[in-house]
Amino acid sequence: MKLVLGTRGSDLALAQSRRVAALLSALPEAPEVEIRIIQTSGDRIIDRSLAAAAEMIGGDAKGLFTKELEDALLSGAIDFAVHSYKDMPSLQPPGLSIRSVPERSYCEDVIVFLASKAARGVAPFVAAGATLGSSSARRRALVQSYFPDLKLVDLRGNVPTRIKKLTHADGPDAILLARAGLERLRAVGLFERDPELQDIFQQLRIESLDPRAMPPAPAQGALAIECRSADRSTQSWLDRIHNAAALQSVELERALLARLEGGCHLPLGAHARIDGGSSVQPLQLFAFLGAEAADNRLRRSRWINRGGRHATDLATAVAAEFRETRPLLLTGKRQRIAEIQAARPGASILALPLLETAPLRENFRPLQTELSDWLSAIGGEGMLAAFSASGVEAFAEFCSTIDAASLAALPQRWAVVGAHTEAAVAQRFPKAHIVVRSPDGSGRALASELLKSGLPPSVLALSAERGREDFYQLLQDKTQMLRLRLYETRSVEAPEHFFQSLPEQLHVLFGSPSAVKAYFEAEERQAAAEGRSDWLQAYLRQHRTCNAIGPTTAAALRERGLPCYAQAAEADYAMLCDELSGALDSRPVSFED
Repeated sequence: MKLVLGTRGSDLALAQSRRVAALLSALPEAPEVEIRIIQTSGDRIIDRSLAAAAEMIGGDAKGLFTKELEDALLSGAIDFAVHSYKDMPSLQPPGLSIRSVPERSYCEDVIVFLASKAARGVAPFVAAGATLGSSSARRRALVQSYFPDLKLVDLRGNVPTRIKKLTHADGPDAILLARAGLERLRAVGLFERDPELQDIFQQLRIESLDPRAMPPAPAQGALAIECRSADRSTQSWLDRIHNAAALQSVELERALLARLEGGCHLPLGAHARIDGGSSVQPLQLFAFLGAEAADNRLRRSRWINRGGRHATDLATAVAAEFRETRPLLLTGKRQRIAEIQAARPGASILALPLLETAPLRENFRPLQTELSDWLSAIGGEGMLAAFSASGVEAFAEFCSTIDAASLAALPQRWAVVGAHTEAAVAQRFPKAHIVVRSPDGSGRALASELLKSGLPPSVLALSAERGREDFYQLLQDKTQMLRLRLYETRSVEAPEHFFQSLPEQLHVLFGSPSAVKAYFEAEERQAAAEGRSDWLQAYLRQHRTCNAIGPTTAAALRERGLPCYAQAAEADYAMLCDELSGALDSRPVSFED
């Protein structure tokens, strides 16, 4: 049996096709694979930008590299075609389908430049004022956002042509390429066959760019194998080289592209990560949309990092977030919600205060003796740990009850979980020096930072009646610790029929595991009173997202079977509110990281 594989004739297309041919040839009783080169419109029109070339043929730029191959499939001239998945239109012609996606190669971009032009230790590596070549709308938008000191120049041509231009007097100082394409060309020995390329390659420096910071084109690095929908014989072979995980990531990225109705001109980046071990939240999507996009309501570039259970739901939610503002429902402590609402009078914010804190004043007197003994033992070498602004406020009240000697002996070094807690410390204790802050707002991360920075011999923890056990467990037996149980968190009853009155399009924000518990217990009580037995399934069917201030709160959501759509970049409830309202960007990672 022989199968005819259709491909473009570029070095990269041939390298991809030979990889697929090799995968098929490695199968038991493999068929013979003949590679047939077919020239596409994109190969012929090389003196214009992709947008101009697409306009010449009256179609989408993605069709520049697929139409002739699909015509050959429909006519029976070839049995299957190998494409770069990112070049594929959203829909295939009637009678054709993408049957197989082999294991995905590298998805990230690389920046390529002559080593002699290196001027910085981090991206973009070249000097300010340097020229960077790319024809991709996405890459150009990302470069303008991250590196406004670079000059952008349009650059077309295949990979070898672009690399050779790095040595031209009028060529760019650096270029951006897909790592997958570069690696495939290296694997087939292209650079060794061309003496000029081989010489240039020895002078190059190639640096990968984190796909979380610079999300690649949807489906970048993935191959799409297309065949006739009725050709069962060919399909049976292609099924054997299919990779389900690769398809899952591609489907999520392209689902976002489809919902934004974008083609090659859309400055969109999408990077999906799949956690096969999670049934509640297996999907993570890092996305970027440039300011030029018609669907970008903010008219500025945005990065977002979101998670979910189903690709279609996650893509729909992310696309909607780029396009529109959803109402926010704040749950948690009454005072904190009131502060956020007061600072954002024009925002669409609904409030459901289900928690309130109160000092445990009955504990103050016995704790005075414990504190005095602790201060005598540490000799000024200790540190205070604060987990919330409520804890800081309760400690300030407690300090008003202790003697002057104990007050003067308190350590000035503090460890805190987040910016809001830090602000409360600065306000209440102006002489305090913040030396450690939790990177993600969790107690465990705060304890880890203390261990890394050199653990003090004693720690005074400003504690609620319960909670933050991860902090204490990690530090137990490693330092002398006094836990001051200074305040408690109490539940507040939700207004009658409150949940029934909420809009379906809604972001729900949770600031603690206690808020998650209080919210869903209140929802369940009202549902039972109103005879709604399937309320949780109805909740999941609505367009509501659950969002968490940190990993501990996100874990509390997942324990209830609910994916965490957004997690705050820092442990700050107001920042999460601003991010979801579009008032604040959340870059997933910086190149300096």
